[in-house]
Amino acid sequence: MKLPRRPPEAVRELVPDGERLLGWCESEPEGVVVATDERIVAPAVELATRWIEILAVAWDDPILELTVWRRSAPPATVVVRLGGAGVLPEVVRERVMQSLLTQHFVPLRGTKGVRLLARRDPATDETFWQRVYDHGIDPADPAIRAEVDAALQAARDAFGV
Repeated sequence: MKLPRRPPEAVRELVPDGERLLGWCESEPEGVVVATDERIVAPAVELATRWIEILAVAWDDPILELTVWRRSAPPATVVVRLGGAGVLPEVVRERVMQSLLTQHFVPLRGTKGVRLLARRDPATDETFWQRVYDHGIDPADPAIRAEVDAALQAARDAFGV
């Protein structure tokens, strides 16, 4: 039986105190990508993001594409080129999906609307809702806010979250 190799120092340095390393691999052109029980860290693309902030994951070897949610800005796409990915893409997908309790799309203006996602923070077990607006929907518009608030309350009641 082959024993698992110990991660190199460069990998261990990227694991925050109190977190558990779940997987890692090299990234191209240089560097490493680390997955812990709470986040993904990829210094080469300036990424250190908690699982609850990732909306979507796509894997097409060697490209790992993450859609990252930001409270004050539209979602951003981060692309990481992996070298010898191993199980890292599966670990990333599993961690993102594990934090997602439910999602619900609410049309607001024609086919455009808001996606409401109930997430559970693995670090605190706290449940919270994210609002992801389609391009062209203004979350600062009072009428939009009122519709979304009503839809969010209905979703909370319906899903018990």
